[in-house]
Amino acid sequence: MPTRIAHLSDLHYGGAFDLATWRAVEKAVESFDPDLIIVSGDLVDDPRRDHLLAAKKELEDLAARAKAELYVVPGNHDVFFSGVDLEGTRSGWYYETFGGVELPVGAIGGGQAAAGTAAQNVGFTRQGGRWQVIKDRISVLLGLGPHANPSPLAPPPAPDGAYASMLREPNKAGVLLALIDSNAADQPIRIATGSVSRDHLVALDAELTSLNARLEADSLAHFARIAVIHHHVLPIAYTAGGIIGAEPFMVLHNAGDVLGLLAKHQFDLVLHGHKHRAQFARIDLLPDSPEGYPIAIAAAGSAALLTPNNPTGNSFNLITIQDNGRIVVEALYYGAGSAPNRGGRKGEAVKAYTEGLDSTKRRAFMRACQRYPIYCHERIYHFEISELGDFTLHHHTVGLRALRQNGEYRKRPHSIRIPAFGQLARGLQLDAASRAAGYSIDPVEPGGSGRRRMVVLPAKLESDRGANYTVSHTSSNSIVMTSWEADERARAEERGGVQRRGDWDQEGVGCFVSHPVNELHFKLSLPASLSEVRPYLRCDRLSGFPNFKINEWGDAELPDNPVFDIDTEMEDGEGRSPYYDPADKMWHLVIHRPVVGYRYRLRWQTPGLPPDQPIPGETLQWRELLLNMVDREVATDADNEAQRVFGLLADEFEKRLGWLGTGEYRTVELFVYDSRLVVLRPVARRSSHPLHDDWRKFQVPLGDGIAGAAFQRRSIVPWAEQDNEAIFIKPIPDPTLPVELRTILAVPIYHHGVQDDRQPSPSGAIGVISFGSSSPASKISTLLNRSLTPQDEEKLKILRGLAQSHVHKMITALGQPDLP
Repeated sequence: MPTRIAHLSDLHYGGAFDLATWRAVEKAVESFDPDLIIVSGDLVDDPRRDHLLAAKKELEDLAARAKAELYVVPGNHDVFFSGVDLEGTRSGWYYETFGGVELPVGAIGGGQAAAGTAAQNVGFTRQGGRWQVIKDRISVLLGLGPHANPSPLAPPPAPDGAYASMLREPNKAGVLLALIDSNAADQPIRIATGSVSRDHLVALDAELTSLNARLEADSLAHFARIAVIHHHVLPIAYTAGGIIGAEPFMVLHNAGDVLGLLAKHQFDLVLHGHKHRAQFARIDLLPDSPEGYPIAIAAAGSAALLTPNNPTGNSFNLITIQDNGRIVVEALYYGAGSAPNRGGRKGEAVKAYTEGLDSTKRRAFMRACQRYPIYCHERIYHFEISELGDFTLHHHTVGLRALRQNGEYRKRPHSIRIPAFGQLARGLQLDAASRAAGYSIDPVEPGGSGRRRMVVLPAKLESDRGANYTVSHTSSNSIVMTSWEADERARAEERGGVQRRGDWDQEGVGCFVSHPVNELHFKLSLPASLSEVRPYLRCDRLSGFPNFKINEWGDAELPDNPVFDIDTEMEDGEGRSPYYDPADKMWHLVIHRPVVGYRYRLRWQTPGLPPDQPIPGETLQWRELLLNMVDREVATDADNEAQRVFGLLADEFEKRLGWLGTGEYRTVELFVYDSRLVVLRPVARRSSHPLHDDWRKFQVPLGDGIAGAAFQRRSIVPWAEQDNEAIFIKPIPDPTLPVELRTILAVPIYHHGVQDDRQPSPSGAIGVISFGSSSPASKISTLLNRSLTPQDEEKLKILRGLAQSHVHKMITALGQPDLP
């Protein structure tokens, strides 16, 4: 969930405070549903005890109603009467009431109120207006400031020297807060200027260094780091219409020291007030050095001062830190009797500042380099897809290094992920150059699937010596090739109780980024049947981002059932699309500094044209007729006639393809597609040996084996055991056959309305005729040549015609009218 922060400042409860405006602000804050309410100082106009107690009650009540955590820092008006440091001493009422960075940690801002200063029951009340302000200022000039305080007690001195933590880790948000007091008593120039005590800066640096070490040891990181301070750390670009403004009397004297410390510890956002003007800025200190870090700075205007003649005189900020870490600041402007309205006119009532995703990614990359012990300069993924849906990945690792000491890092895991309907055809292999460089792969563990292997490095991974190697693997029938196939698989899942995904007709390839990578390069080689697709980038964020468990290999660990959320902002923010290079005939996409915890994929719409309407319906009916023939316990006369026709077809195939030598085992089968099971089932079989009783139970999953490949590819597929070029196409072992088949020819059967198409629609495919022989000398071997002779082409044409005509005769025998 996004982190929401309501950032208020400069309430100035006192004579110039407008109660009606404050009540409108409360409603706007509550409707925002913030996780945190942060007030960056000047809660009151003068540090009167009764006013501070009223401010505390109002803010506590607002936080309770909004169910938010409240954090405040003091402004100059909270510790100096009239906000002006004339005497060099601070009032202690703020620190007694709210606690401060010098006092023990408590519920609000820092410390708990001292005894006898519990918040009164009265909150804000209507004040006397600007005449009251003038009277208060005269009191200060006459030295009557402390005596004007209705409390019988003189304000205690602000504590100096003692130090307590300035860091907070809110329960409702995965952020780190640094609450900084910019009202140091030792500032060199007073009036309304500010300064952060040198002692506090040194102590904050030490505390952050210790925190960083703890987070590194626990492999944790904050979603964002936010500093809160009253005085502005950058000049405010506003001088009330004049050339010279009041900036010299309002500056933070050591702003450079503060910003340097925040950049050193990689703070993402600074919230402040002071000058009553909203402003958003970004700075990047030393961007080309390891110490550099981009920081966003958001100033809030005055939340509730009287602004009778200025409809934009008041403002406060609503800040959203999105799930991907992107910072969005909405400044709401109002005044002169108008209320803050988040739905108001953009650019006037609401001004939004959205962080560029390049800054978001850079911050995520630098923070990941703090957490993770390894880093890779470049990862190149070359995806190759065949016409049969076979998938080969060539994974090039370039410059894998250790970021810090991680023991004897000598092995690198590689997991092979394929869909449930795919098959591992070739396990993980190193290329020749990697083997020559001394890399190797651990053998498969006993009983293991081979889907997770270890690459053994030739030397321990170091920070100054990178590992460079290439591995590859192949899985068969792992890519959905048509929208028809996608629909078939989605229907099968629905029958199993799995809801159809919104992108069910999309296919893609990609990877999960498990550690910092400087550059990710995708290459995609597609077959001719997918030549018309246009890949696009899909970015998915793993649930739990960014605090994932880091495993012993230095990777963000994927859970058993990972949940990803689509991040369309990250997709759009990449600002680039895959491009096709005709020179290498591949699609390319380069992503600079991908975000750890994201899955980057090249996706595309599976192709498929809707066929003539009657064809799918008739095809389904004919499949059912053939499947019912084998499902019946007692054959009918129609079944017997269909089997007789099949026998004639088997004779033709044996005569034209078999070796017909002594000892040859031959089988001819008709497989029909069963859409309920997403498999091909045998409905007729003729063998040179007696049939096994369970031959009807054999199944070929869609796209698998030789028959499944011919059905999915919608073309004749010859196979021989010795054919190395077809290594990824392998027959599925059939336990009902007495011997292994060494040559196979599969011929798909179609609806007569599409049988003459160059590549018939899959919705018109009925099944496959398969001929197999135990002899490598069968005539199938001659059909494996990539350049067929005219005689072989004629033979395949005849076989296809025979298969089409005889299967349609079988359908006619089973009860359909005569087919053409």
